[in-house]
Amino acid sequence: LFFTLQDILSYHKRSHQRLSPGLYLGYLKLCSSVDQIKVLVTQKLPNILCHVKIRENNNISKEEWEWIQKLSGSESMESVDHTSDCPMQLFFYELQMAVKALLKQINTPLHQARNFRLYTQEVLEMGHNVSFLLLLPASDDVCTAPGQNNPYTPHSGFLNLPLQMFELGIVACFT
Repeated sequence: LFFTLQDILSYHKRSHQRLSPGLYLGYLKLCSSVDQIKVLVTQKLPNILCHVKIRENNNISKEEWEWIQKLSGSESMESVDHTSDCPMQLFFYELQMAVKALLKQINTPLHQARNFRLYTQEVLEMGHNVSFLLLLPASDDVCTAPGQNNPYTPHSGFLNLPLQMFELGIVACFT
């Protein structure tokens, strides 16, 4: 019981930590069972999706958003013009570095992430000057069903947190 109480207090403390202001790239991975859906989070910050910081500025310019939209409509990264202007080159580089760091964090080789995609419906504004872009696995792999082999096995230090607990943690942190 003592260890459980320590674990509960530790979880409570970690789940109320906030991210520093900035733009982040988060990874959305779900696992389902008969009676619940779980979200992949880090043990250090269980109230936030697995993430890496892209930059200090949490805003995305109109030009950057249009570039992201163009990127999502193309078949591959190679077909998008990355040399058009300097600000877009910087944003492309920052996003590219964030994707590589996030893939390393979740233990997914770059070649296995070929079908990953960027969520382009909106930028998630969490509050307190924190914004998220979401990296999604291939549509068939967003949610792993019971008994289904998960091709992406993250390093230790991750939890599959029930969705309800995740929602409570994120609401408590960003409101």
